Amino acid sequence: MIDLQIKKPIHFIELNGNPHRDGNVATLMNWVLKGCKEAGAKVELINLIDHHIQYCEPFHTCIRSSDCSINDGMIKCVLN
Repeated sequence: MIDLQIKKPIHFIELNGNPHRDGNVATLMNWVLKGCKEAGAKVELINLIDHHIQYCEPFHTCIRSSDCSINDGMIKCVLN
């Protein structure tokens, strides 16, 4: 039998970009997270539909300074 227990602390973050929060994609993602959690990992599912995220603009601020010039919900997703 294969030992599927995680030896080191691991954190899985799944980003669901599907607009159907409780659809088939979310169901599949929850199955994966359940298995990871059972193996000892810390898990988190982020539904992007819950956040106001704008399209990237060609300002290239992030390339020059590592900061995004767009003040939207993406920073909350990244920092949480």
